[in-house]
Amino acid sequence: MPFLPQVEIRNNRVPELYQHVVWQKDPTLLFVGAVAAGLTFKIFEWQAVLAARILAGRVALPSVQEMREWESNRIKAKGDGVKFGLIFPDFEDYFEQVRKLAGEGENGVGRRLPKFRREWMRSFMEGHERRKQMWRRLNAAAREEESALNKDKIRSHL
Repeated sequence: MPFLPQVEIRNNRVPELYQHVVWQKDPTLLFVGAVAAGLTFKIFEWQAVLAARILAGRVALPSVQEMREWESNRIKAKGDGVKFGLIFPDFEDYFEQVRKLAGEGENGVGRRLPKFRREWMRSFMEGHERRKQMWRRLNAAAREEESALNKDKIRSHL
């Protein structure tokens, strides 16, 4: 991220992000979308609500020590690389952590984040399987077409 030269990138992730959102060195620098593995737009929405509430002063963040412990525990569990940002298959845990941190809002002001629904995961997985089947069909058709073209080339050279 050349536009943020003070932010280090290590192993394809931004170190020192609490809950994949809050930069521990400056909690007014917030990241939405620094995660991987499905339900992304829903996760982005939850992260955006959290970020907005932090900037509005409506969230009490934990101490820097607690944020560092969260990151350290995550590194122990997932590693210090791409898998660090992997939410799958722990969607419910992550959504609920972000929802709890963001809070309910004040007197009905702002987006109220609902509890995680397992059907979101089921729908995501069903869609993922449909995409995989589609790619298998398209790849098989492309292989057949390529094979037919190669046979035609061989015949034309004979």
